[in-house]
Amino acid sequence: MTNFLAKMCGYSEIGWNFELLFMIVDGAALTSMIYGLYTENAAFLQPFVALSIITWPLLVLLAAYLSTAVINSNSYAAQRLELELNKRLSDAAKRLNLEFKLMVSVVAGIALTGILISIFIHFWFVYLIVKCAKYFRFAARQ
Repeated sequence: MTNFLAKMCGYSEIGWNFELLFMIVDGAALTSMIYGLYTENAAFLQPFVALSIITWPLLVLLAAYLSTAVINSNSYAAQRLELELNKRLSDAAKRLNLEFKLMVSVVAGIALTGILISIFIHFWFVYLIVKCAKYFRFAARQ
């Protein structure tokens, strides 16, 4: 959903076809999870777990990429963010009396915090879904 909102606000350069693909796949996994919880069927919980397992490494790679921008303002990641955010952050840097490179590090730090929270939420949801699946399988045997 955040990808869709970023695209609507003009912050994402990804084509609409990928955004719609992500929304359809995520929506199918979420619908399957909700249906599995409603019917207490562990098999319908698996698509959500599989999607989360695919998402974790990508989030970790993105977190590592952004952490290099936070740690070293001359890194490739920081320079790339600087080029991408030049128009949007130059006014904010002037208003806050900060160097532009420092502003890039601050934005990368905020994004990194969001990514780390997202990783934690993914782990937490998968833990809960696996616990529910174990319970549903145990309850089905009895």
